[in-house]
Parts: sequence; structure tokens; C-alpha cells
Amino acid sequence: PHRFRDLILLSGAVQGAVLEHPHPQGGEVERLEIELTDSLYVGCSASVVAGGLGYPGATAAACSSPAFTFPGTTVGGAVGRQGGSHGGAGGSITGRAEYGSIFAPYEAGGGGGCGSVYLGDGGAGGGVVRIRSRGAVQIDGSVGADGRSGPHGGGAGGSIWIEAARVGGSATLSARGGSGHVSCSSSNLTASGGGGRIAVYAGSVDRSLIDRADVSSASACRKGATGTVYLRLDDQPL
Repeated sequence: PHRFRDLILLSGAVQGAVLEHPHPQGGEVERLEIELTDSLYVGCSASVVAGGLGYPGATAAACSSPAFTFPGTTVGGAVGRQGGSHGGAGGSITGRAEYGSIFAPYEAGGGGGCGSVYLGDGGAGGGVVRIRSRGAVQIDGSVGADGRSGPHGGGAGGSIWIEAARVGGSATLSARGGSGHVSCSSSNLTASGGGGRIAVYAGSVDRSLIDRADVSSASACRKGATGTVYLRLDDQPL
């Protein structure tokens, strides 16, 4: 984990500060973990980025092979015109494909399938962001772990897990599934990735931040399922 006393990601005139998730190596997905003894502030145009940095989609070079999925394998991964799965199943997926924890989201999103060697790779899944702070976490910029879009199969949303004394801000926490191309025909049944997972543990929280949390699935002919959002306050009974 990256350890700080305080961390301030400042806004900028054109682009604010960016803290980016490590890039994956095949099925080996790292996580962006931040531990603070005091507080975190993400300015209005600053961002914590994990979008498309989860499990890779199926490649055009091996288009008939499955995409990577949990736990770093292609077994059970999206194939052809299927979206990647995580908190919600990807579009066109039959049977139960969800994985990970509602309460402790710590897994990357699965990659999307490749439906045609001529159109390119499936969308990569979203990565993992975990923030632990003894003080406040104020997010006025963005924290995102969205899946990427793909020509036929979008990647699934990743994970955002925040633990702090107080959580607030005007931002949107996002772990959306990536889209497939929205034009639909019998020969082009695209699918979006399933939504990811978000969990927030805090002594106090700005409820509107939770209300804006987005674990939906983007547009496609066959839309993936919505992921999960979990909130727990310190004074809630077990």
C-alpha cells in the first residue's frame, strides 16, 4: 500500500492531479491501495483512476479465446459477444457469473469478449481502489474503476472500498460496466459489462455521495446486470 499522513490531489486549470492504478500484466492484476494516518482530499478536477485497469478483454489475435476473469484465469471468462462479469453478470452471460464480496470489494472486473478479429479487443475490466484513513476522506473530484468499452463485449466494473472516520464530497464514485457498440442487428449482438462493487465504512458520511455511486451497466444490445453498493456506519449494530 501507499502510506501517507495526508494526501491532497489538487485541482488544475486544465487537468487536476491524477493518481493512477498500476497497469495489469495479463491475468496478474495489482491494486491501488492508499493508507492515511490523517486525511485525503481529491480536488474538483483531480482523480483517482482505475478505469480499464482490471482483467484484460479477449484479444483480436486470439479472438475465440475467453477474456481474463477472477481469479486471474481465462476459465469462465467472457467469450465472443459477451460482457465481462463482476458484481453483476455481463450481458449475454447465462448462469451465475458474479464474484467478489458485497462487504469487502477487493477484486477487479472481468474483461469482455471479442466477437470479431476485425474490430479489436474486448473491453478491459475496472481495477481496484482501496482507501483507508483515520481521518476524513473528501472527494470533490472523481474516483473511478469503470470497465472499458469494447466492440462487442465491454469490461465489468471494478471495486472501490473506502474506510474512514468521515466520507464526503461532491464527486461520483463509479464502477460501471463498459459498453458494447450500441448498434444492434442479428449479426451484431453486442453486450456491456456487468457493474462492479462499492463499499463505504465510516463514522459519518455524506449520503448524497452514496446516492450518486454508480455501479450500472452501460448501453448495449444485451445489457449487463447492475453491481452492488454497500454502506456501513460505525454506530450500526452488527
